[in-house]
Amino acid sequence: MKKEDLIAMGLTEEQADKVLAENGKSINKLKTQLANKDIEINELKDKADELDTIKQSQLTDEQKLQEALNAAKENEIKFKMQLSKLEAEKILVNAGLKEDDYKDFIDNVINEDLDITRNIAHGFANVISAKIEATEAQVKENILKDMPRPPAGNEDEADETTAFVKELVHTSKEADTSVFE
Repeated sequence: MKKEDLIAMGLTEEQADKVLAENGKSINKLKTQLANKDIEINELKDKADELDTIKQSQLTDEQKLQEALNAAKENEIKFKMQLSKLEAEKILVNAGLKEDDYKDFIDNVINEDLDITRNIAHGFANVISAKIEATEAQVKENILKDMPRPPAGNEDEADETTAFVKELVHTSKEADTSVFE
């Protein structure tokens, strides 16, 4: 608002100056209050920033601790799984299997719990060993079934080796051993 505007509204110059002076006082008072509020707001913002910084540092420490705990837990699980895998491999190898025999299913045998892994591996090993033994027995049976039976021998019909051995024994009995004396 300007002095001319007040005079245009019908106020005298003196009245306009008084209104502007009062208005100026009010404006200055409000400016002071506003400046004080701005200072107060800035102080509160600074305190809020400090509080956020403190919270962030504490939260970060807590998060770091949680991440370290999570990493340790992951490493523990990896170690347990590696130990279980080694134990399962040992059991399967002792059952007569080679790596090529169990490589396709070994990951299904291992578990975080070593006892469970052992039980599963022993179960697999027993089943596989039984199957191997049954297959070997069947192969032997098939081989023997297809093989002709050897002719039955008797004392009168000796083969060449038996005849040679008998002749050697007979000759050694008749030999003159006096030459060696």
